Order: sequence, then C-alpha cells, then structure tokens
Amino acid sequence: MVADFAILLAVGLLAGAPRGAPAARRVAVGARAAPRCMVAAPPSVAVVDELLALCAARAPRADVEAAIDRLGPSPRAPIDGRWSLEWTTEKEVLFLRDNGLLGLECTGIFQDISLRTGRLEQLVLFEGGFLRVGSTAAAQPGSERVDFRFDSCAARWRGIELALPPKGDGWFETVYADERVRVSRDVRGDTQVVTRAGPSELYDSPDAPESVEHAVHTLRRAAVTRAVGPDAVVNALLCVERRMRDACKAEPARAAEQLRALDGAWRLVFTTGTLATQDRMRGNQINYFPLAAVQQFDTASSPMRIVNGIYWDDEAQSPLVRFSGAFDWLLPQRKVEFDFDRIALFGDHVAFDLPKGGASELGAASGLGSKGNAQLEKQGKKPFFLWAYADETIATARGGGGGIALWRRTEPPA
Repeated sequence: MVADFAILLAVGLLAGAPRGAPAARRVAVGARAAPRCMVAAPPSVAVVDELLALCAARAPRADVEAAIDRLGPSPRAPIDGRWSLEWTTEKEVLFLRDNGLLGLECTGIFQDISLRTGRLEQLVLFEGGFLRVGSTAAAQPGSERVDFRFDSCAARWRGIELALPPKGDGWFETVYADERVRVSRDVRGDTQVVTRAGPSELYDSPDAPESVEHAVHTLRRAAVTRAVGPDAVVNALLCVERRMRDACKAEPARAAEQLRALDGAWRLVFTTGTLATQDRMRGNQINYFPLAAVQQFDTASSPMRIVNGIYWDDEAQSPLVRFSGAFDWLLPQRKVEFDFDRIALFGDHVAFDLPKGGASELGAASGLGSKGNAQLEKQGKKPFFLWAYADETIATARGGGGGIALWRRTEPPA
C-alpha cells in the first residue's frame, strides 16, 4: 500500500502528468508557452518582497501571477543550487504540502539543480519520512528550458524505506531568476516560485563541495533527514576526510579537539560497508543503515571505554547485542584502537567475558564486523577507526575494513 501510494505520488508530482495519463501524452498535457528570459537590471527589492508575501499568504493565483509579471525581465542568475518551494499551482505538490504522507506532516519541499553535473533532484520532506526523485537534467542551448528524465525514486515512511521504479520525463522553463528567487513554468503550464536555500548538494566528486563547512552541512542534513542521495553523502564524507586530514597536519591541536568531541553516544546513520562487502554487493552501496546501532565513548574513564550495540527498536532501548571494552586514542593519526572484552545479549540477560580477539572473531563470523579485524588480532594488532571528524551533531570515520561511515549524536541508550 505504501509503495503503490508513493509511486502514484512520484508519477503525479514529478512526471508532469495527471494520474493515469498515458506516458506518450505526458509532454503534451496542459502545455503552454512560457515567457523567455531577457537580460535586464534586476527589479526592486520591494517587488520581490511583494511576491514572496503573496506566496506566504497563499494568495489567489491571479494575484501571484500579476506580481510575477511585475518582476520584469529576468537578470538570468545561475539556477544551479538548492531551492525551497514557496508557492506552486501543482495539485500533487499542494496535496502533499497540505495532507502529508500517510499521517506524516510535510516539513519542506526542495529542488536541487546541478546543470554542471547534469542532475536534478526533487525532495519532499515529512516528519519521519521523505519522497525523493532523481533525474538527469540538460539545458536546451539558447533557451531557459531544462529537459529532465527520472532515473531514481525512493520513499521513506517512519522506519520503512523503499526504492521505487522511476517513471517520467518533461521540462521546465525559468522565466525569472535572481540570486534570491526563481520562477519557472513547466510542461503542464504550472507555475512554481522558489527561493535559494544554498549551493547544490549533487556532488559528482569529493572535490565538488565548496568547502569542508559545505560538506559538513550536507552530512548534517543527511543525518537528520536520511534523504540526501547516497552519492552526495559518500562524496561529502570523502571531502571531509581528506580536508580534515590536511587541516590536522597543519594544526595538530585539532586532533585533540576531535577526541573531546567524540565523547558521548553516536547512532550509525550511513555506511558504505567494508571493501569486501562492497565487492560482494558488486558496486551496490550499503548506505543508510536500517537498524538502530549506537556506539558510546567514555573519554573520562581510565582506561577509556567503548560500547557498541545493535538494538531491536528504533529508539535504541531494547538491545539485541552489545560489545564493550577499552579503547586508545592515537593523537597524530586520530586513530581509535579498541578491544572488546565483554558481550551482552538481550539486554544483560546473557553476558560473559571475551578472550582477546574474541569479539573480532564473533563479528567476522556473524557478519556484524570486518574479517580484517580478526586478521589484525592474529597479527597482535587491534581493530581501529581512523576518525575523520566529530562535532556537536555528527561524526565520520573510516574503519579498518576500508569502509567509511556517518554517525549522529544521540542520547545514550538506557
């Protein structure tokens, strides 16, 4: 039921056709010509303010369209970036905004455009879910029109996340764009007003984020919404890893700051899996982690302690298995070396001490850990994380198995 409903929404919301309309007619249904942009001086701030005030008040379409006409010719600012929806005539979008998704309230609607990388993403956020549709995007030479074709679709409702078959194509045309606001009309003749929310997050390489701050912003959003595309998350993780490594070499004091930030509880959000797991998946990434997995670091104890748990419930209050032990922090490398010495199953109902290397062998045998950790133990070495970044909200690290992961700070489990 959830899948069928989400597919209908995706097709109606993003494919540019009424529900049930044949795909062959999609481009033609409701189409009307859109004004072409011209180079001119930007309108006064007052005109843009008036338009946005009408959008916020959900004024009648005629009033909003009249305000759009008063904007005058477009300054033709670049449209690449992340945009937040302010007003639209699209019925499917209005339905989602007003009714949410199966009881989940809509919290925001965004469009991310990167003509540089040929990508477009539509994202509807809900309180506990999202609908995300990705597509190719190509600007038509000599015009303000952008053609798109959908190639990915995913929906999340509470703890249920589904990959859905993408369907549809179409175009939109920008009739006005400055550094603050953009107005477009699409193949159906619907009008959309959006405001700039930041740079595009459709990264095509670890070099794409403009700065480590920009990449961290992407990771924070991924940690909260779980709605950032996996490729963008991986490239942001790689960007943070490389740039923080360089920064800590230049300023060694930063490594000590990372240890202080590490203290507390962290819930695993996203992981690429070990290199061996990636090979088994044949290029299909393991990305947003489906279970409640929480790591806890106590940097005030001596020795410092680590607890790693998997939980039955999404609130991380009913543990399935927990490993605990001591860890060391190797300052120059920002390396956490750990050795689990105790395991508890089903809370503390079954608990026993582990011999040296026992946790690594259990992890390798069960699939919960890397086989590389067991090999390290046999060589007299400890399993480890190379910690890349930690602040008040997120942390990132690369494991001994070669995978890289993202955590968000959380309350310690009971």
